[in-house]
Amino acid sequence: MLSVTNENIEKFSRLKEKYLSQTKIPQKNNWLRVSENDIWLRFITQILIIGSSAPADKFNDSISLRERVSYSSLQKLETDIEKMEAIHYVLRKIRCRYVGDNIQKGWKVKSLANNFNKLQQFNGGPKGFLVSLEELIDDNKETQAINILKKMKGFKDKSCRDFLMEYGMIDNRIALDTRLYNILVKLDVSIPALEEIQRSSRVYNKVENDILQYICKPLGLLGVELDRMLYQNYNSIMVDF
Repeated sequence: MLSVTNENIEKFSRLKEKYLSQTKIPQKNNWLRVSENDIWLRFITQILIIGSSAPADKFNDSISLRERVSYSSLQKLETDIEKMEAIHYVLRKIRCRYVGDNIQKGWKVKSLANNFNKLQQFNGGPKGFLVSLEELIDDNKETQAINILKKMKGFKDKSCRDFLMEYGMIDNRIALDTRLYNILVKLDVSIPALEEIQRSSRVYNKVENDILQYICKPLGLLGVELDRMLYQNYNSIMVDF
């Protein structure tokens, strides 16, 4: 599925030498130190970045907007339409993609309202949900944990891995997005089309396994180390290499 040459590995080795030391790697099990609101806001961010990361940056920079759709604020609203109205207001304010005037037609608004209700109904709320995922991961059922998270609206192969890696729950996966894909192509790695990878979990899993086997392993890197190194230093890498 992936074709990696010695020349490719040499390029990645130079990347590692230049960028790894300045890369921020999520601490293991840092999810234990976050609140239920932090978890919920992370769910929001995972939806916001679909299509463009700019709205997520605006959201994270605004205390008032984050408070308007905080876990405790939405808990106080009695009906689903009230929750959707609050979410819709915030998403419109930050000019989020795929969010129009009509609340009922915006899939991001519906997805967030649906995910909030699932978390609220879960035993232990958002924290309890993460506990259930961690129990599966500890029991060597990491893939099952990913598949459960994929049942949340808007979560796919990439976003599930990104979410779990950011909270330090898994460390040897790849959240393959446009940035990482562009770097792989830039460094002359032979890889299937991004659309094919995003469309098929089978293809995604195979590409991920090949990256771990043929790039990470020779470099002595965990998946999360390669992933965050490439993502955080994207602009410099695309210019320098």
